[in-house]
Amino acid sequence: MAAVDRSNPREPRTQVVPIAERPDLFEFLEGIFGNEKYPEKIELRQMKGRGFAQKGPIVKLWPYKPSQPKPTREQLVAQSNECLSLSQSDCDGIGRPQVYGVLAYHFATADDYFGRKLIPMRPKSVASKDEDDEFDDDDLPSEKIAKKQLVADMLLHYRFMFDKTLLHYQSSIERLQHQIERRDEKLDQAWDRIIVNMEKMETLLDRKQERDFALRREEMKLGVIQEGVELVKGFLPPILSAVMPEKVAASAEALTVRQFLESVTPEQGTKAFGYDEAAKDFRGGIFTADQGRALLQIAMGQSTSEQIDGLISSIAPEQMVAAQQIFGPQQLGPLITMVVVRQNKKTDTENSHKKM
Repeated sequence: MAAVDRSNPREPRTQVVPIAERPDLFEFLEGIFGNEKYPEKIELRQMKGRGFAQKGPIVKLWPYKPSQPKPTREQLVAQSNECLSLSQSDCDGIGRPQVYGVLAYHFATADDYFGRKLIPMRPKSVASKDEDDEFDDDDLPSEKIAKKQLVADMLLHYRFMFDKTLLHYQSSIERLQHQIERRDEKLDQAWDRIIVNMEKMETLLDRKQERDFALRREEMKLGVIQEGVELVKGFLPPILSAVMPEKVAASAEALTVRQFLESVTPEQGTKAFGYDEAAKDFRGGIFTADQGRALLQIAMGQSTSEQIDGLISSIAPEQMVAAQQIFGPQQLGPLITMVVVRQNKKTDTENSHKKM
């Protein structure tokens, strides 16, 4: 028995390169799986009728699951060769030429196949006849007729896909138009609500303006009444002093002067009397310091009638004009009234003495 030589290492296996017998069929299968959507099934059927549009008996079915991975190139080559082999075997069994179709289905997008590849076949027994024997047109279409039928089938498929795409776009446009109409309707309703609210707001504003105007009018009335009361209250003491006894009149005059001094602001006091807040004394301004002290004594009720007459006679007209630039009519009015009343009362007294 001869010894076996084990010194040579084992030779690597020879890798088989897949070869498609029909490259066009392989390219058809590869194109189907090249899209994002894979077919749910692939059928190999006999095709009949005009343009081979009528489906005949099924030869084989290849189902595909959504989770199934994409076939490799080797698997697609093997599947295309298997289609040719099964078609040839079926054609041999029939015994006459036959056209087969490889149909790809995806029912999520269409109710019929979305891809088709026609395979004209003839029995091997017919192919083994003498070269002088020819096939009738009814047995096997010529190459030219087969090409025309293939083109017609492709046009039919493209027309079907175009009609389907057009229907999809028409449906999308109708939905968009419906959405636009609903949006316009909502905008119109919103605008109507805005107009109603604006009208309500304008009505409320008009009412508020009317209320504010009425309130300001009442406030003005109250202000005028209050000013009138204050004015009457300021003029009342000097007017009453004209009809009251001398002692009571002196008290009314003191009240008039006291009200005047209480209404004087610090700025007015500085300009009119030169009043020093720190020293609590008069330094002199429009009126002299003595005139200011005399006014203070009258307000305190510590002046005699002669002192009041002396103060009145000491005030020059220029001082009164300057004082009117500082004090308002409500402040000086009662003092001027007091002076006029006192002078009239003095004149009446003198006239009565002369008559006697």
